[in-house]
Amino acid sequence: MFARATPDGLEVLEPGTAVRTATGEGAGELAEVLRGAVVVVPRREPFLRALGGRGVAVAAEVVVGLDDLAAWLSPGGLGSDLERLLTQRAGVRGGLDDAAPLALERATRALVAEIQSLPLASLGCIARSWEEAGARLAASAPEVARRLTLLARLVDRPSGWAGAGESVLGADVDVVDGRLVGARGEFGDLDMALAEASPPWAEDPQGAPIPPDHKDVVPLDDADRDRVERALAEVLPNMGGGRTARGRPMSARPAQVDVAKHVAASLGTGELLLLHAPTGTGKTLAYLVPGLLFAQRNGIRFGFATFTKALQRQAFDRDLPIALELLQRTGVDPLPKVAVLKGRANYVCWRALLSLAPGPADGAARWLAWCNLLAFSLTSPDGDLDRVPRNGIDPFADVDGVEVEWELLRRSLGARTSCCNRPGDRLRCAAEAARKKAERSHGVVTNHAFALARPEFFRHVVFDECEHLHDQAHGAFSRSVSLSRAKRLLDDLSGSRRGRGVLDTLRRSVSGMLAFGSAESELDRAFQARTRGSRALTRLGSACREFARWRRERQHERRDGDDHGLLREYVESGVDGERGDAGLEQAEKLLSGHGELCRALQELSVALGALSEGLFEVRVPRRERIRFQLDDTRTDVEELLDAIAPWLPLKEGALAFDRGTFYDVEERPDGDLALETRVLLPHEYLGRFHYPKLAGGVLLSATTLLRGGFEDARRYLGLARAAAPDEDEEREPVRVSDHAAPESFDYGRVRVFAPDDVPDYRSDKRGWLEHGARLVAHLAARTGGRTLALYTNLDDLARVGATIAPFLAEHGVETLVQGAQGWSAERLADRFRTHGRAVLLGVDSFWFGADFPGEALEYLVIAKLPYGVPDRYHHAQCAAMGREEQRRTIYQPRALARFRQGFGRLMRRVDDRGCVFVLDRRFTEPRHKAFGRELPLASADGERTGARCTRTSTDDSIREALRHMGIEERVRAEGLDTDFSETWL
Repeated sequence: MFARATPDGLEVLEPGTAVRTATGEGAGELAEVLRGAVVVVPRREPFLRALGGRGVAVAAEVVVGLDDLAAWLSPGGLGSDLERLLTQRAGVRGGLDDAAPLALERATRALVAEIQSLPLASLGCIARSWEEAGARLAASAPEVARRLTLLARLVDRPSGWAGAGESVLGADVDVVDGRLVGARGEFGDLDMALAEASPPWAEDPQGAPIPPDHKDVVPLDDADRDRVERALAEVLPNMGGGRTARGRPMSARPAQVDVAKHVAASLGTGELLLLHAPTGTGKTLAYLVPGLLFAQRNGIRFGFATFTKALQRQAFDRDLPIALELLQRTGVDPLPKVAVLKGRANYVCWRALLSLAPGPADGAARWLAWCNLLAFSLTSPDGDLDRVPRNGIDPFADVDGVEVEWELLRRSLGARTSCCNRPGDRLRCAAEAARKKAERSHGVVTNHAFALARPEFFRHVVFDECEHLHDQAHGAFSRSVSLSRAKRLLDDLSGSRRGRGVLDTLRRSVSGMLAFGSAESELDRAFQARTRGSRALTRLGSACREFARWRRERQHERRDGDDHGLLREYVESGVDGERGDAGLEQAEKLLSGHGELCRALQELSVALGALSEGLFEVRVPRRERIRFQLDDTRTDVEELLDAIAPWLPLKEGALAFDRGTFYDVEERPDGDLALETRVLLPHEYLGRFHYPKLAGGVLLSATTLLRGGFEDARRYLGLARAAAPDEDEEREPVRVSDHAAPESFDYGRVRVFAPDDVPDYRSDKRGWLEHGARLVAHLAARTGGRTLALYTNLDDLARVGATIAPFLAEHGVETLVQGAQGWSAERLADRFRTHGRAVLLGVDSFWFGADFPGEALEYLVIAKLPYGVPDRYHHAQCAAMGREEQRRTIYQPRALARFRQGFGRLMRRVDDRGCVFVLDRRFTEPRHKAFGRELPLASADGERTGARCTRTSTDDSIREALRHMGIEERVRAEGLDTDFSETWL
């Protein structure tokens, strides 16, 4: 049965009848027909609230929202693309809330048809896993068990609700009865079904790999460069009926065409192009069109590297299809092949899924969570875990622990390095499938981290949001490992988990077997290596704490920031005898603990590998799952060894600290210690080792033009280093050019306020936090939310959020705080974007990459200039470069770029408008005037147009902001025109 609550009443579609509508009291009578059957509605909670408001009670377990139903039944198919389900399969022209009962019926039939069309073994897996989950629910939560039974009946008995033989929008989606029960009967149990099933991506790739480069690569000719310009200047404005998604006429973007022309001209020339593409340029299409054409013409593989997963998904899902259509409309045939490629952990490993299958002792929560992720793996064409709908288990949210189990399982499903070594395993690993597809594609959308880690995969590449390359290079070529993580890994092998480690499981499985053979000695070897590793780790931890105490004692003898090299001093001076016998003993304890741990981990890795191979010779219960656990643990051990070994580097038995590396012991707030081995000068690494390996590329962003030129970006990104090799480098200088595209937005639509009565956080941190909290609350209560506040510290963020949330709730405004709700940044962004009356407080990723166009965001609060907090790593850089050079090359450019990126969150479309409040008094101080110069501000003499910046009181700033946004009269009429100072929190 399908229903929708309307403002006036209720609409219900009963099986075999037309839609019935009732209003007023009649809605209560009509609701009686909802009792006792599964009811599909647009969204569950709003529907139940609407009925409750009319005094109508319906058993909650029989009501399911279409969004949740789709994410449960087909999380990897139509359930991960609700828009396609609604528009293409159900004929809904608006959003989900506009779906009428007939559209709900069509969408449900499409979902069921998709499930019924699965291979028999896949459908058998679903049936058997639901059966196992239902059996546990029946004992612990019978009402929830009834909901699962109703959902299973909905799939297996569509004749009870589906229109007979009716097709959906001309598509054949006939459904039949008994398909689910029939598939269940084909397999005696779940293990039998899983043994026969295979994920959709498990197919041998077609075609030969496309090379990343070859000697005959040539630039685009004049005709193709004209084609690129015509595609964006003439064809794009006339696509989609010549109108935007918001119904406005489309027009060519001069800045977009300008960027595309310069990208097209640079490809194949062997140079690196540093390009400034201001916010609103439409830069993604501007590099996709020429990049794809260049790759297709030359028969090479081209990488398009973005920074965040959200940008990667946007480029592949939204912009890439448009780029291909533009090429097709301009006569390109055949079209280039395209793919998306992420790190391995973003893809389902089929072996991991099977190894994590619940057992007889597991409860309903784990079974339900695993059922949903199994359904995703059986319906997803690529196994991309970023596409798993997070609401798939919402129909069973009443089951204790189901959300926790789902999160744990999802994090454990990702592929690992060398997780699948046998051909059959590799074929079913989504990470391997994605790599093979990418190898056979002309254009590959990827991320910075992959492009940096695998330079041989892309010789021609675009780095979008390139200002993050510095930090990405630091992450890619640095190592950090906590001692507690190492301890957990060794404990989890055996011992602390009360016999539940993989080694204990294996020993129990083969206990008393005479045919275990040589693998028995490897099992003993693994236990012994694990024991030696645990003891060595304990000694290393004790030695590290001795060093930390020694460092604290020495800090008062040193200048501030002069303790970054104390680890090296501690070890080298101890070994050389400069600190006497005590110093020698301390250094040897550190060295011996480190060396013994590395040797134990190496031996443990070898033993685990031998055990995994040895299991081919014997038959033990759940053999394949134990083999996977062994392989997975071996990967963990090897990663741990890779992180620990370089921390005290040896060369021919002697210490060999690298001057370009920072070595440290970090003391964390929870008392844990971490071993840090970090590349000291990432820009040096990029310039010397990465860029020279490229055959060409483009680096672009809205923040490459800093302080009026490109010199800052050239130094910060390592391009200046690439262009000037040292005498000992046997390579030619990398040619680097640059270009700045024109601004796309009219920043006269923006007002910037720097209130002069904000306390200075340097002298009054508490007053500064309170003032900022009151400003956000006062503003949001009058504007209905639509406010993003950017902070640089999570603790500050949490305090402000806790302060304003109760006050804003009274005004019907939701407060979203990064890190408080336990939501991902992406989920927070979606909530803020769609809620309509919300305030979002964020750090880190919300300074860049988050897109809130239109009325979603109209007020931006920048609480503090985004300087980094100087730590020992910062001071080590200063020692290596000189303090002023470090500030000029790294510290200042990073802060300026982030500030401009934060400001860029406000204007995302040409007709956007809004207000920015900067609450850091340094913004107007002469020493920090560079930040103001990074904003598109109008000049005092009127020679330059742009945003007008005002320095006045907070009260006057807010009043001017409301006047600028045209809501001052409304606020006054609602009695909300009180002074800022009267806002109570």
